[in-house]
Amino acid sequence: ALIMWNHGGTWVAGFGGDESTPEKDALTMPEIDSALDTITTSIGQKFEFIGFDACLMGQLETFTLLAPYAHYASGAEELEPAFGWYYTPVIEQLISDPAMNGADLGTAIVENYMAFYGEIMPEITGHTFWMEYDHSVVDLQNMAEVESSIIAFTDFAQANADAILPVTSDARNNVQFFGGSTPNASDPLSSVDIIHFMELLQSLSEDDSVDGTAQNVIDAINNLIVTSAASEGLTNANGMAVFFPRNASKASIHDNDVRYSSELDYMQGWNTFLESFFDSAKKASGPVAIEIVDVFQLEEGPVSVNNPPTFIMATDGTNLSNQVLTATQQYDDGFQYVTDLARLVSATYAPDGELYEDIPDGYNKDTFT
Repeated sequence: ALIMWNHGGTWVAGFGGDESTPEKDALTMPEIDSALDTITTSIGQKFEFIGFDACLMGQLETFTLLAPYAHYASGAEELEPAFGWYYTPVIEQLISDPAMNGADLGTAIVENYMAFYGEIMPEITGHTFWMEYDHSVVDLQNMAEVESSIIAFTDFAQANADAILPVTSDARNNVQFFGGSTPNASDPLSSVDIIHFMELLQSLSEDDSVDGTAQNVIDAINNLIVTSAASEGLTNANGMAVFFPRNASKASIHDNDVRYSSELDYMQGWNTFLESFFDSAKKASGPVAIEIVDVFQLEEGPVSVNNPPTFIMATDGTNLSNQVLTATQQYDDGFQYVTDLARLVSATYAPDGELYEDIPDGYNKDTFT
């Protein structure tokens, strides 16, 4: 088994940034690929297990890269807490059963990792652990099925761009994202749960063919995942993330779109879907427009921390996917201090009755305290 312990940042930021270098040089996917090829060629066999004790490495991009070099692999979709894995009981289990396979070793890692933050840390500190966490183990021997389902999905999306575009946009805007507390903060990595995305497509679409091609991807990934667990707040973390920027502009952050195509040539199927989606969205979308119709405060008189003001804001817009209201205190010398901010969202019912976030065209009114 090979355990890679350090900082991780999806394929975008790579793994194991070297803090002795000015840019904290990290291993890119091509560099990891080259190293693993050299190692496995030298030892004449695959690893039984490769695990990332690092943030955000539980991605389709990572697991696809590892498939030629290991039977099983593990990683987290979300940030890992600073303590990382709980090694002691895992090593004890390995000592008592040194012949355990990669699935059993990975399962022990996941179970003890979740127990450490869910049970042991609260017992030590006296309060619930404050951040969300997850981990999963995958059977890389089933990766070919996932790749085939992704290619079939891409072919379908290209052939049905006009029909799938609206539900694709709404699904992406509502999908479980990782590596940031807000959509804007998560944009540089653009890592989302691929099963949740496919489930949202099914929920939002009334087309049975969309449901079928999405289900094929879900089934293939579920067949890949040996075990997956997530803390209570990550209800839509299903075990594997994928790179999916919100739009072409977000894809170009740090030249990620160019790098994705050049550094991850093995992700050509998914990249084709992304390019097709961005291109179709560009052709289909009209101009973005918003007018602030009115803003007024409900209360009269002085306000304070204990008596905060409530504002109503009315807008009229088209082609909007995100609105943020910011409350700013302005001083006489021009200095501005942001006191609060919040995303303004509207809830819409999907055909199957599920709620999802959407900002309909036209007049909308929001309340903000």
